Amino acid sequence: QRILAMAEKQSDHRQKVEVAVIKSDIVKSYLGMIFATIIVLFGMAVAALIAVLGNSANSKILAAFIVAFDFGAVVLIAVNNKKSQTRQLDKRRDSSLNPPQ
Repeated sequence: QRILAMAEKQSDHRQKVEVAVIKSDIVKSYLGMIFATIIVLFGMAVAALIAVLGNSANSKILAAFIVAFDFGAVVLIAVNNKKSQTRQLDKRRDSSLNPPQ
């Protein structure tokens, strides 16, 4: 009886931890999207300001570079995060298929 109760308690604890991890991952994902949006909008505003207030062709080139850099950085971060998630899922899958003995 005690062993069964301990196993049930362990299972409940594990499920609660998994729920907490999933919730924190969701919060991190939303915060990442919000901050990425803020960064891109700020970069676009700076680029627009440079393009409008600058008189030379160099200012327009700089503005285009800032816009390209903003989008490139956000895409690079998103791809990196996706690869990281895939590696974590693969690791979990491997550990669940081959439990330690």
